[in-house]
Amino acid sequence: ILCLIIAFFLFTRLFRITQNPPSLYWDEASISYNAYSVIQDGRDEWNNLLPLHFRAFGEFKLPVYIYSVAATEKFLGLNTLSVRLPSVIYSLFSLILIYLIAERLFDKKTALFSALIFAITPWLFIFSRAGYEAMAGLMFFLLGIFFFLLTDKKPLYFFLMVLSFILSFYSYNSFRIFVPIFLVVFGLIFLIRKGIKIKTKLILIISGAVLFFVVLI
Repeated sequence: ILCLIIAFFLFTRLFRITQNPPSLYWDEASISYNAYSVIQDGRDEWNNLLPLHFRAFGEFKLPVYIYSVAATEKFLGLNTLSVRLPSVIYSLFSLILIYLIAERLFDKKTALFSALIFAITPWLFIFSRAGYEAMAGLMFFLLGIFFFLLTDKKPLYFFLMVLSFILSFYSYNSFRIFVPIFLVVFGLIFLIRKGIKIKTKLILIISGAVLFFVVLI
């Protein structure tokens, strides 16, 4: 059933993706151009070397999606598919993560229902067929939640959770509001969770906090 949901998802996202929407939005064009510029000499359109913030039209785009498009443009060339395909891939992984998270929290039936609802949600349909940074942010955010749910099995997943949240932080601006809140809440839950040595907890929490604040700087 999950394979059928994934097949439906891919068909509805990839069918005529270069024709509908009928042309690139200006943000898609900006992302595509900066990605292509990076491929040429490692610099963006403002001649900055491998930037973490792309100046673009003056609003300073975040880097994760642009570098993702650079990877697809390297193989597929400078075209509409290259700028939109990473969005499809990120949203596909988001669907799989929704299934895995729901399965761990509830059961397989709930997980399948969650994946189906996610696949047919109108806002996701719109965003996953265009080159939007939001899909990258959502995928890494869900990956962070999934890793947190695994910390009871292996504490090291806490560090991977922090890394995933950092990538969402550098994918889409909305997650700069959500991520610090979730990190604090998950850190407190991890601290009081039984079955893990307090020394291990403190090492992971402190190292995760240091990494996060270095990234902020």
